Amino acid sequence: MKNLKLHKSVVTHVEQLKDAKLVQIIANGELCYSTNSSIWRLNLNDTPRLVVDLSLTDVYITPECDSINITSYAYYEPWDSFVVGCSNGDVLLIQENIVEIAFKCEDLISNILCSPDFERIILLTSQGKITLVTECFEPLNDFNIIEVELSEKLLVNVGWGKKETQFHGSEGKSKRVVKEVIGDENISDDSINICWRSDSLLFAIGFLDKVSNLRSIKIFNRDGILQYISEPLPGVEAVLSWKTTKELISFSQHANEKYFISFMEKNGLKHGDFEIPSTINVKQLLWNHDSSILCIQCADSNSNYLLFLSCTNYAWQIKKWMTIENKIITAKWLLDNSLQLITDNGSYYTLYWAETLCTSSPGTLDWVAVIDCSSVLLTPFKQVIIPPPMFHLKLTVDSPVDSVLYMPQNQR
Repeated sequence: MKNLKLHKSVVTHVEQLKDAKLVQIIANGELCYSTNSSIWRLNLNDTPRLVVDLSLTDVYITPECDSINITSYAYYEPWDSFVVGCSNGDVLLIQENIVEIAFKCEDLISNILCSPDFERIILLTSQGKITLVTECFEPLNDFNIIEVELSEKLLVNVGWGKKETQFHGSEGKSKRVVKEVIGDENISDDSINICWRSDSLLFAIGFLDKVSNLRSIKIFNRDGILQYISEPLPGVEAVLSWKTTKELISFSQHANEKYFISFMEKNGLKHGDFEIPSTINVKQLLWNHDSSILCIQCADSNSNYLLFLSCTNYAWQIKKWMTIENKIITAKWLLDNSLQLITDNGSYYTLYWAETLCTSSPGTLDWVAVIDCSSVLLTPFKQVIIPPPMFHLKLTVDSPVDSVLYMPQNQR
């Protein structure tokens, strides 16, 4: 029954971010960014500090090394260091101004992702090869995401966790039948997305299966052993995020001419969804620290948006719809329920959120107003007791509702 209120917002312009790439938020007011051959660290109250410049290190001193660029990096918090991927496949560890080659891959490093406990590091190459290493860069496993197959979970299978044995409620036995899913030959996004579960025991990888023309999700344990493969689903997009409360993987999906945010269990079976406006394109799903707020970063042909949603009795409602003038290049929730984001014009936003209960003044019918996108759901609790997400009266307007105010009784 609660709504979301923007309690406080701070916008700071950072000139250095206009031409930067691979921008990452480290902490509140602290960030890092890269150029082709250097990484910089910046506190909003200070001047940028050079972390590394490949042309100035002793690692690359020959003329042939001039063409080596930084293609990815990750901030490694326990050591206050950086893990840097290069175009020649080298993985550098930069700690206290010391640069060393910690690992080597065969191809360009396109992404580096540390586990939440920082005990595992995933290296993704441009050819789709995954290498999993420890925090000391000891290799644990490497595989091609498309080619890797199940091994452990196929040895014992008594039907549990299969679609045929799930309870489907009022939809009946017909829902148990596994229908053939036809892929989309026009799908163009073949990117590989990776997300860790918050306890660092599992990670999921989304990719395009070019044989079936369907995007699929594979779930691995912390040692890189494949545990589950998602059931075939139509219209799955590249956006992928594990809820911080660990139980479900979230992703965007087109199905039956509608647009959804869908959920998947760790065994690869879909577990519910909710519809979102079909006029937008989802770019990123961001969960706050306890998964009570979902921020959907999205865009259309005109602008960029942030949608903030919360859930009541399994019903998801859009509480805020914010328009952001410039393209969002990175965003991150912090533990104080603030969302930090950076746009391509160099603006650094800090948005502080608080839950509010919108009730009428004493002496009235005790109205409670709940915002759901462009609708306000009203219930007079002095007259009727209706549990949310149900309501007594619904008011709908032409655009998303920002807030609700009650007129004082003496002015009615």
